[in-house]
Parts: sequence; C-alpha cells; structure tokens
Amino acid sequence: MMEKCSIGGPTGHLLEQNTQVFEQILQLYSLNDMPGIMKQMPPLPVKVNEELVNSILPRPTRPMQS
Repeated sequence: MMEKCSIGGPTGHLLEQNTQVFEQILQLYSLNDMPGIMKQMPPLPVKVNEELVNSILPRPTRPMQS
C-alpha cells in the first residue's frame, strides 16, 4: 500500500483517486502472475471490430516485427 500524504482540496482528492487506481492495477497484475485455476481459463471468445479499431488507432509508420 502506498503512503498517504496530507494534501487537501481537489488536488488531494485527485491524488487519492490516482493512488486507488494504481493499487487496483497492481492487484490485477498480481492476479495475472497467480498460478492455478486462473491460468487454466480459456480466452474469452471476443471478435475485434477491425473497422472500429482502424478508425481509432493511427496506422503504424513501419511494419511490426515479430
């Protein structure tokens, strides 16, 4: 857990929210490293809407290397 500071007002509130989000991200990351049943779950059957992706993301400037 991150150390709390005593900054008040809107700035302090935003910093507290950021801290909570970062802590949630760290918890999710640790779940990805957890062995056991979570590793055995198959990927979700999700199809990517390529037209939507292409309209949002910029085109790569050079080909991706694999």
